[in-house]
Amino acid sequence: QQHQQQPYGTAGGGVGGVGGGMGAVGVGAPSAAPLAPPTAYCCPISMFVMEDPVLCVGDNTTYERREIEAWLSTHNTSPMTNEALDSAGCRLVSNRGLKDAIALWVTEHGYDMAM
Repeated sequence: QQHQQQPYGTAGGGVGGVGGGMGAVGVGAPSAAPLAPPTAYCCPISMFVMEDPVLCVGDNTTYERREIEAWLSTHNTSPMTNEALDSAGCRLVSNRGLKDAIALWVTEHGYDMAM
């Protein structure tokens, strides 16, 4: 069964949703609620599961690449802390371990990444 992506925090997804956070949804039992992705797999800007997670060196937070690049094109602050980021702090590093973990989870759960 395919599950369509919803931002966490909405019905059935993540924080405040059915089964939110890192817990499993309906383990061993049928569930009418959409599958909630682990919150660590969701971009803190878009709230969607990340496809290309990158670490922002300045605030040590992982974001979806396109989301943090868009943010940094108009801000010189962290979207999480609002602290100023210098040019070194705006450096983005691919988070390959998280990308692989997300890909495995998506495959195992038949999660639909279409937005």
